[in-house]
Amino acid sequence: MADNMSDGDRASGLDGIVVLEGLDAVRHRPNMYIGPSDDRLGSLLALVLGWAVSDDVWGGRADHGTVTLGDGWVRVDVNGCGFPVAPDRWRRVPLTYAFTSLMTGNNSAGVLCLVTAFSHRVEVESRRDGFVWRQAFENDVAAGPLVRGDETSQTGTTITFWPNEEFIPMPADRVQLQKLLTDTFRQSGMIVEVMDER
Repeated sequence: MADNMSDGDRASGLDGIVVLEGLDAVRHRPNMYIGPSDDRLGSLLALVLGWAVSDDVWGGRADHGTVTLGDGWVRVDVNGCGFPVAPDRWRRVPLTYAFTSLMTGNNSAGVLCLVTAFSHRVEVESRRDGFVWRQAFENDVAAGPLVRGDETSQTGTTITFWPNEEFIPMPADRVQLQKLLTDTFRQSGMIVEVMDER
């Protein structure tokens, strides 16, 4: 078949292509990942708590979660096994990788990068393997290395994030959010409490 396009036509066709790197692709189409703007915090929290209750390789295996609304920040604290921190067979640190990379497949932790994508800052604490492990994230990347803190006999994960309100407005109150999360996790047996410290 004859090619009737001039060099100018080909060049102008490429001008419309935008290359999105990192988690920019997520922010480019927020509705695709966390739904309409009026309920995005609820959708994001449902995804995070969905990871927390799951039983896959990086799942939280939790049965209780507390969501706390603060002045410009949100904290999710779940019991369970704590987020994995030992490098996997590909030498990835699971906690770091999950919060900075879009993942494919059936790993429930694949949603956690959405917290990073739609937040100014994220701080994660994993209580696992006898220690408290901490890492922070900004601008889609780790703000520093994974740090081993104090010894602990507790297990679980705490995720504190400062949502970018351009994408995720904070709710007026906790009541509607409590109802959404209670209804979402009723069948799973997970108890979710929402507290408002504002």
